Amino acid sequence: MKSQNRWAHTHIGLTDVSEYKRDAIFRKEFVYKTGTSIIKSPKPDLPASIRDIQKNSVYMGILSINYARMFPAGDKVGISLGGGLYHFDATGVVGEITVLVGGVKHFFEPGIMGVYFFVSGSDPDEEDPIAGAASIRVGYRYQGPGGLLLRAAPNFIFINGDFSVFGGLSIGYSF
Repeated sequence: MKSQNRWAHTHIGLTDVSEYKRDAIFRKEFVYKTGTSIIKSPKPDLPASIRDIQKNSVYMGILSINYARMFPAGDKVGISLGGGLYHFDATGVVGEITVLVGGVKHFFEPGIMGVYFFVSGSDPDEEDPIAGAASIRVGYRYQGPGGLLLRAAPNFIFINGDFSVFGGLSIGYSF
């Protein structure tokens, strides 16, 4: 076997050889211990379509922590519904719906999000909703076969008639 363009020299006794076959193992299908001819394990197969990837995700954004569930709508399209907690000057709850379009690891992820903020009213034990915000996002999502989830998107935010753009980054785990 060659490793890093060098032959890994090893030997086995002739009595231990049960069959010899040339080109029987394809390097791209297995994980090797570097510098040896030891096969560690087969590489995991990539999912064939969006239907085969992990459907549940938990992730932390710059200002939020969320859970989302993806529902396949085809081989390359899925709809993700999510929610979580948000904190920016005040604490709030967030709801989000996005569309995943792409392969099995890399996705275009447009969507909409709504946030409802809570602050203390006249009674410190009572919280009243005071404001809401809506956001349109146009983003990128990486969802690796091992569970790593990365999201990046500009968010076009509308709060009480005002408009602003806010960058969003999230890291999480899919299962």
